[in-house]
Amino acid sequence: MTNEPIINARFKKYCENYGLLKLSENEAFEQFVNSAILIQHQPDAFSADSELIDSVCVGGPGDTGIDGISIKVNGMLVKSIDEIKDIISKSSRLSIEFIFIQSKNKSHFSATEIGAFITGVRNFLSERPMIPLNEKLENAFRIKEYLVSDDITYYWKESPIVRMYYVVMGKWNNDPLHIGTVEQAKKRYIKYEHMF
Repeated sequence: MTNEPIINARFKKYCENYGLLKLSENEAFEQFVNSAILIQHQPDAFSADSELIDSVCVGGPGDTGIDGISIKVNGMLVKSIDEIKDIISKSSRLSIEFIFIQSKNKSHFSATEIGAFITGVRNFLSERPMIPLNEKLENAFRIKEYLVSDDITYYWKESPIVRMYYVVMGKWNNDPLHIGTVEQAKKRYIKYEHMF
């Protein structure tokens, strides 16, 4: 369990409410974090679509350092190309965000784990991933490929935004190694956010 009493209580309640008591603590924590972050992007996301949380939780074998991934089009979290086509049929312009989440249920930051997360994101955003993707990441990759295809880029309002969340139960202490690792990621991406 986490060492933060308020978060620990919310995490426990979340596990009870969503029937996650059979999952390992780390798997349940990943789902808890993914849900908490993505609700900030679209408050009704999981009440409107019960399958969405399963599609965004990609942690496990072949996750390339990514525990959660979501693609947001015109303010809506999407899980299929058909949903995007529906949005296009109602709007002539698209705003796109790629949201990546890595969560660690521990009390300290690791430059190695931050670096692995960044590498996983770069791999996913590349034209041809060199690191194999698991099935859920493959599905998200197909959606990404559709959104960056020539036919769809015509509809872009602006270049897509990339948001990366690395969540740890520890306190950020401005370690130069961690800051340097984060700065390297910021140079690569259009927009970067962090939560500490």
